[in-house]
Amino acid sequence: MSCNQCGDCCRVIVLSRTPEQLAEVVVAGDTVGSAAFIAQHWHPVSSEEALAIFPEYAQSYLDSGHPWHFYTCDQFDPGTNRCLAHETRPPVCSDFPWYGGDPVGRYLHPAYRTCGYRAEQDALIALRRKDGEEV
Repeated sequence: MSCNQCGDCCRVIVLSRTPEQLAEVVVAGDTVGSAAFIAQHWHPVSSEEALAIFPEYAQSYLDSGHPWHFYTCDQFDPGTNRCLAHETRPPVCSDFPWYGGDPVGRYLHPAYRTCGYRAEQDALIALRRKDGEEV
């Protein structure tokens, strides 16, 4: 399965880092290549703005009690659910959600209800259970 362009992963982005901390990563150097893109295209939004964009997703982070920081990406077109920088997007985007790992056992936010990767994960879990594997 692949991305079905539901847009859920790009509507509101949540990080534990503040905008200032992200800027420090860019200055220090970024071996993965995501920090410069993030610094240029991800913009902080208030929790109220995040709630207006993607209520269930943002609320789950607010309920956690951790000081999460919300962002939006100016390369995401919410009208089409497409990335305007698709060909040049960094690994933090292009490798989502498994980042090269096994989808089974990985966390995919429950608010991503129509995500194509959820179907992939569910199918792999069902197949492994059918084959007698513990998941």
